[in-house]
Amino acid sequence: MDDIEGVLKGQNIAYFSMEIGLLNEIPTYAGGLGILAGDTIRSAADLKVPLVAVTLICNKGYFKQVLEDSGSQHEQKEEWVPSHFMTLLPPEVKRLAKQGLTIIMSSHYPDHALYCAAKV
Repeated sequence: MDDIEGVLKGQNIAYFSMEIGLLNEIPTYAGGLGILAGDTIRSAADLKVPLVAVTLICNKGYFKQVLEDSGSQHEQKEEWVPSHFMTLLPPEVKRLAKQGLTIIMSSHYPDHALYCAAKV
């Protein structure tokens, strides 16, 4: 990743997307663009690109489409509990003084962790 570090010259990337598809269980995306955003973020994490993703979250996700035997479709509400996927960090690890970042929330997955951070 030396090539990326040379290009970025120590800077971080901020990636803003209205929807990000990270997991099926987190219904905060409607389709292709949300999936693309999630894939982009996962690829950046795999490549150790210094990227911070920012999105909107609410506990009412996009709806599910249900097809009836007759072929007609209807919507089904899709609600989820954000706290099942994210936890507040304890005060002693909230401050990353070296980078000037304050970690607000984190979410841990089997192969990586995501952090929500704000520049101070």
